[in-house]
Amino acid sequence: MAITIKPTEIADIDAIFALRNDPDVLRHQYQPRKGETPASFEKKLAGHPNVLGISFRCTSIFDDGVLVGHVMQHFGPGPEGGRRSCECGWNLAKSHWGQGVMPRALTELFAQLFDEDPRLIVFACCFASNHRSRRVIEKLGFQPDRMHWMVWLTHLVRSHGRRIEQYRLDRLRYRRAVARMAPPSESAG
Repeated sequence: MAITIKPTEIADIDAIFALRNDPDVLRHQYQPRKGETPASFEKKLAGHPNVLGISFRCTSIFDDGVLVGHVMQHFGPGPEGGRRSCECGWNLAKSHWGQGVMPRALTELFAQLFDEDPRLIVFACCFASNHRSRRVIEKLGFQPDRMHWMVWLTHLVRSHGRRIEQYRLDRLRYRRAVARMAPPSESAG
């Protein structure tokens, strides 16, 4: 398995939408919004920040050159003055679940994000029933976080009443988690 990540290109969009509409993946995520189409995704990917100052990026995950997942990133003003935030959501093909693909991809992506902005706060949400995502979130050092009431209400509506949990990650917690994940070094003898 040769896992690589790269910024999403237009050529990736159809594969991303096929993945996002896979019934096994849909059980663990929001249903795509009515207006979400490959064309609207392409426009969003190429666009500028919206009226709220939120910009969008997406990173594609490949295994031996085949798209197997993606990570959507929404950047905007953070909850603490002067700090930017990034809300991340991801999908992975069922064929790659339980193989450590998402922790590897996110470790690389988060290293890039924290290099760009060491003060960045990364948020991730998942359904309480999505044990795989919660394991990834915990492995990477995210801490439970309380949602702003407006965010909570938005998630409640989009999830059709399913319980959503929010987590947050800063650079220090991320670095500690990565250090714990690293294989122990062999001591010179």
